[in-house]
Amino acid sequence: MTGWDAHFEGGEHALAQLDDLIEQLVESTHESERLDDLQPVELATVGEAAWERVDTDGVDLSVQTDRRVNADSDRLGTLLERLFRSAVVHGEAWHVTLGELGDGSGFYVEDDGVGVGARREVAFRRGVTTVDSRAGLGIAMCAPIADRHGWSLSTTEGHAGGTRVELSGVEMNSAQP
Repeated sequence: MTGWDAHFEGGEHALAQLDDLIEQLVESTHESERLDDLQPVELATVGEAAWERVDTDGVDLSVQTDRRVNADSDRLGTLLERLFRSAVVHGEAWHVTLGELGDGSGFYVEDDGVGVGARREVAFRRGVTTVDSRAGLGIAMCAPIADRHGWSLSTTEGHAGGTRVELSGVEMNSAQP
């Protein structure tokens, strides 16, 4: 009624957090079930679609792979979207890269932001956040998605000092002909 945009922004933020909580609840009910019906999907295509769902606020994405991975496309998209959002919101990144691991065992998302530093060991726990107004659920949902695919997830420091999240044990296929 006041016309203040801050009220609308606060409402939008609350709805986004509620959406995250609902998605977390649905995903956690199936956490222990291994996905059986994995299909080859283009990592770049799924990554670019996930990037479009993130408010990137001027941050650039570089896709450095043309490989396909055996995955559930929707869950892979959710995983990438959460990693991208974390890099932008929590990592204060200006550039995010989606690429494949040098040994061909998987892929990574790396940013040039502030990095996780000492929080590396707890980064994927529920409730851990760097922004007080956030619930700390987004990136916590990445580990169960990786587990359901049979992938391992780890974090390390990126080449530019930011965060690098690596997913290994991924069945990587050749590029689309």
